[in-house]
Amino acid sequence: MKAMVAEIYGPPDVFELREIDKPILDDDEVLLKTYATSVNTVDIFYRSGMKVFFGLTRLMTGLRKPKKKVLGFDIAGEVVEIGKDVTEFKVGDKVYGGCRSGANAEYAKTGKDKIAMMPSNMSYSEAGVVPVAALSALQGLRDSGNIQKDQNVLIYGASGGIGTYAVQLAKIYHTKITAVSSGKNKDLVQSLGADSFIDYTKEDFTKKQEKYDLIFDTVGKMPMSKWRKSLKEHGVFVNAGSPTMSIIGMYRRMFGSKFTKKKLRTFNTQYTVSDLDFLAELSEEGKLKSVIDKSYSLEETADAHRYYELGHTAGKVVINVIGDISKINTEETN
Repeated sequence: MKAMVAEIYGPPDVFELREIDKPILDDDEVLLKTYATSVNTVDIFYRSGMKVFFGLTRLMTGLRKPKKKVLGFDIAGEVVEIGKDVTEFKVGDKVYGGCRSGANAEYAKTGKDKIAMMPSNMSYSEAGVVPVAALSALQGLRDSGNIQKDQNVLIYGASGGIGTYAVQLAKIYHTKITAVSSGKNKDLVQSLGADSFIDYTKEDFTKKQEKYDLIFDTVGKMPMSKWRKSLKEHGVFVNAGSPTMSIIGMYRRMFGSKFTKKKLRTFNTQYTVSDLDFLAELSEEGKLKSVIDKSYSLEETADAHRYYELGHTAGKVVINVIGDISKINTEETN
């Protein structure tokens, strides 16, 4: 099968299109024909071998060269083979979620506990960009942020991959949403449900008098020294999208919350069937949609990474592994 392979750490140019063997399944795994995947910060993190938090991140990615040579953590595809212990899915099912072997390939394997049935109203492209970003938004707001009705919520990076889902989810919880993004994306985030908008290129929200119950930083770039004064007395700051904060989150679970500030919440996104099912239900109810900025082919994976790394995406970057199949699923279900 064809796959984009990165044998060494480095810029997007390290990717090479190669013929490799299909993954071999364990008893609890499923083999998928890959239709679409997306680019996430975690892909950049693993490809570049980024050293953060005293270099401890290399314990995850590989000390000298990548442990994971085929990237792509999100996947939307069709089940083509199942392990003997898998009863939840059958050949031909259209599913989405996370994968184990890397979705930048024509076929990928995953565990039965990491995927769910695709939303019936989404194309493969639309479903393929959901998992990491939408799960991060959901778990960050609901689990780490304990979002509640009528709260005053600020979403920093509201027009990005995580941010576009976070705005929609915060709206579902009936909160007052302030979106922070560049001015060119004002119409986009307001169309998703934002009540107020701040253009970060012109205004610094931390210098305003407004106080928030919950601040959700989706890009991991806001200085920790700045957010405290914008929180209410019992407000919470949740960070997503930062490799450093992911490491802190790991240590927090291992050693307790004393390693983090009182109002700082960190987390590591988890693929769960229940949350994927919940997101699918929201999509089918018309309450959640994917915003796709640009689409690339498998052969253009390096270009997709270059564009993502510019840091100005409005929504998600999708890699369509099987040509341009943005309408294939919806057309089949009509």
